[in-house]
Amino acid sequence: MKTYILLTGHSASGKDEFANHLKRKQNIKSINMSHAIDLLGIERGLITKEQIGKKETQQILGTKFRSEEGPNCFSKKVTEIIKEEKSYIINGIRAISELKYFKSNLESNEPNDPKNTKVILVALTADQKTRFLRRQKQDRAKTIEEFKLRDSHPAEKEIPELIQKADYTIKNNTNLEEFHQKIDQFIENNLNLS
Repeated sequence: MKTYILLTGHSASGKDEFANHLKRKQNIKSINMSHAIDLLGIERGLITKEQIGKKETQQILGTKFRSEEGPNCFSKKVTEIIKEEKSYIINGIRAISELKYFKSNLESNEPNDPKNTKVILVALTADQKTRFLRRQKQDRAKTIEEFKLRDSHPAEKEIPELIQKADYTIKNNTNLEEFHQKIDQFIENNLNLS
């Protein structure tokens, strides 16, 4: 059975670590939704290779592409990339429309069909102060005000609703070892990738 794991959560909630741990444990490939923004930006000549991965550029382009090409432009790009894979982690779901797109275009639940595909939305949560301190260690947030401003960016506004709609939620306020144990529990309860 194909399984697509969609990850949502605010900045520094543990999405990248979840994806990396799952890749190590289950050998599942991963793609970040921001990668689709970079690809579209390069295809349209709007960014250079030096600008790839810059969060501020991605937020600006993300807003531009969604308003010009519709809310699912990144979901479509990611689906093109992953459609033939057995299982995949899709990191950085930020909109309800993305969730609906992936559910309707990737999930199938036909009885007795070996090609059944499951889509699981996993929400990662952590207190704002914990997330800010993590971000500070990475030298990415200088002040709590900057960090709060990022949380309030229009690209982030639907994350709380996505968290409410999640099939599985992991609270990540403690240490890495405990977080890995929670991810391992998720694997045990939800993944049958053989």
